[in-house]
Amino acid sequence: MKREEEIKRVTDLLSKWVCLLRGRACLNFTDINIVSEDFAANLLNAYFDLHLVNLNHDQGNYPGIDLGDEKKGVAFQVTSTTTKTKISESLSKLRGEDRKKFSKGIRFLLISLDHKPKVDQEAVRKYLPSFNPAQDILNVNDLIRLARKYHAKEPSRWQRIDDILAEEFDDRSATPSPPRQPKKDLSNEALQLLLEASQGDGRVLWLRNNTGIAIEVNGSIFIETEIPKERVKWKSVFKELLEYDYLDQEGSDGTVFIVTQQGYDNAELLSMRPLPFRVR
Repeated sequence: MKREEEIKRVTDLLSKWVCLLRGRACLNFTDINIVSEDFAANLLNAYFDLHLVNLNHDQGNYPGIDLGDEKKGVAFQVTSTTTKTKISESLSKLRGEDRKKFSKGIRFLLISLDHKPKVDQEAVRKYLPSFNPAQDILNVNDLIRLARKYHAKEPSRWQRIDDILAEEFDDRSATPSPPRQPKKDLSNEALQLLLEASQGDGRVLWLRNNTGIAIEVNGSIFIETEIPKERVKWKSVFKELLEYDYLDQEGSDGTVFIVTQQGYDNAELLSMRPLPFRVR
């Protein structure tokens, strides 16, 4: 029952986004589109492990797209207009440099629960040969289905999505809550590892070789040792972070971990405290 209630809450909050956008558009609240673009960037980053930014902040009415992640080469147009004309017109406005910059995919997020438009792939190929309407056009129904999948298979990702939606649309989030306090008995090694991971993409790798282990954080080696005692110590550090729900294991081989929302929240608080020493 809890699972269905949690999924229903996310479904309701995503639906609320659609309703709010439609209602405010009727009242000519012109700033709602920018607000939704910023929120969509945050939400899509959680859904797809991206680092999208709102391109319209640097250049108003950016041609063809609204959000972009240059590092991963992905861009999104965010719109509540669900016509095939909107898709074609947006693709026709793309600049050549953006086609190259976002070569991994230019997609559309339709803030709507309606059926997606039927876009003729051949008709839009002249603008973007790689565009696939079946894969590159998403709407809120797709986000709801993905959220259900993440709830079952990627609980830490689902939790981030739930938190983002609740902060934006759940009326209960407006009720003041007591100040959060981080765990005070977190070991120095666990604290340093959490802080390092929270400053990047949140991924931590436990790497084994014939002689020892290495821990990789944000693409760099955080610690490397061949000493059995040190291996045992760092194994307990991971156990500590997992027990506090600051890390979540991805997969079943015990080599890939990701910072949870609770981990990010507490890292923010803990970062305000001076560290007794830096682990290296």
